[in-house]
Amino acid sequence: MSSWFKVRKESEENVERLYVLEMTVDDKVVYKVGKSSGHSSKQRMLQIIGSYFDAYRATPVVKIVKDKVCTDVFKKETKCHQELAEYKFIAEKVFSGCQELFDVNKEVVLEVYKRILES
Repeated sequence: MSSWFKVRKESEENVERLYVLEMTVDDKVVYKVGKSSGHSSKQRMLQIIGSYFDAYRATPVVKIVKDKVCTDVFKKETKCHQELAEYKFIAEKVFSGCQELFDVNKEVVLEVYKRILES
C-alpha cells in the first residue's frame, strides 16, 4: 500500500460530517439527523441498517439526503435535534440511532440543516 493512500485515509478518518437520512420506520417516512466521522456517512448508515435488521428482522428503505463535512459537528447536531424536538418520532423497536428520528416534512428538516450548517 502506498504511503499516499495511508496518509489520505488517516486524514479522512478525522473528518466530521453532519448528515440527514430518510428512512421508513414502522411504515412511516421519517428523517434522522446525525453525525459521523470519515470519508462519508455511508458506514454509519450501514450500522443503522444492521441494527434495524436485528430489531425488526427486515431491512429498512434508507437513503442519504444530505452529507456535509463541518466543524463543531456535535454542537450542530445537538442544535438540529433541539429545533426538531417537537417532531420527535418514537419507533416501536429500539435500534441504533432511533432516538434521533423526526416525523416532519422533508423541507423543514433540510431548512433547519442548511441554516445550522451555515451558522
